[in-house]
Amino acid sequence: MRKHLLFGLALSTLMGISATVFAQEPVVMLHHNGEQTPFLGIDGLKQAYEAAVDNDTIYLPGGLFNQPSDYTKGIHIYGTGILPDSTKATAITTLNGQTRIRTGADNFHLEGVQGNSSIKFGNGKDTVSQIRIIGCKFAGIAENNSEAQFTSVQLIQCIFAGGVNLKGIINSVIQNSIFSVNTINYSDYNLFEHNVFVSNYPYEMFYGCSNNVWRNNVVVYGGSYNSSDRSVSNSYYNNINFPMGTDNAANENPYTVANADVFVNYTSPTFSFDQDFHLQNPELYLGTDGTQVGIYGGEYAWPEAKAVLPSNPHIRAFNTSSNTDENGMLQINVKVGAQN
Repeated sequence: MRKHLLFGLALSTLMGISATVFAQEPVVMLHHNGEQTPFLGIDGLKQAYEAAVDNDTIYLPGGLFNQPSDYTKGIHIYGTGILPDSTKATAITTLNGQTRIRTGADNFHLEGVQGNSSIKFGNGKDTVSQIRIIGCKFAGIAENNSEAQFTSVQLIQCIFAGGVNLKGIINSVIQNSIFSVNTINYSDYNLFEHNVFVSNYPYEMFYGCSNNVWRNNVVVYGGSYNSSDRSVSNSYYNNINFPMGTDNAANENPYTVANADVFVNYTSPTFSFDQDFHLQNPELYLGTDGTQVGIYGGEYAWPEAKAVLPSNPHIRAFNTSSNTDENGMLQINVKVGAQN
């Protein structure tokens, strides 16, 4: 069954490539009940989204795409990935403008894209459940001064290079992600596991965060570890350099490591794929699950690369002839593989 599924996804991808070669425009493919509908150009995502209904899937090629003003449907969107070295054949899928998820988007899934702005969960009194954001990169999580409530959100193997405000997101899980930020603000009743937090902010790095569980994370912090009475009733387990607030429930098995001795290659809190977040001594710093702390341990451990590939078939190589043959045919050679 899996082989047939992967073949179908690969075929859809190749159809998009072929159309792009001849139309000279990126092709977005909408999958609905076994049928495939192409949409062309920078507004292809918006048009595919307008035509989609809950449980439909949209596949995005590399390139820049305008987004709908809000995501209010439970659809699935897959891009090409965010690692420059792994997207040379396709280019990175980039979403233009803020990504806003609102009421109606229950079971929304977004994977393998980068946003040139932030992602925002809710506006007003939005209520949404079951959101999965996997292998994506955004310029932070936008502040949500509202009464929105998002539950069962999963942020997995993502990169957030900017301010993060988690107000309104509760009973959710943030795993194996990189936060290159000033502060993590207003998280309540969430689980943070196997993440990396880097910052040179001189004040509290975790502000107004209460009743969370933080385990197997790594912090490299350029400021002083100020204790804050604005982060309370948290539990900490097997973290490296985690700054404690006041009135917290537990701090078990903390590791203290000099900043220069944590990662294989880390030079600045400004995120770059040139940095290497492998631990220098992973065998010394084990998490509650027996694997190394940080993004290379745990259930969603990163592969031996600087970012993860999306789960849909990945185009590893794409070559076309510069001329047609005697029959007017253009030779196209494509190598497609799935992430293990």
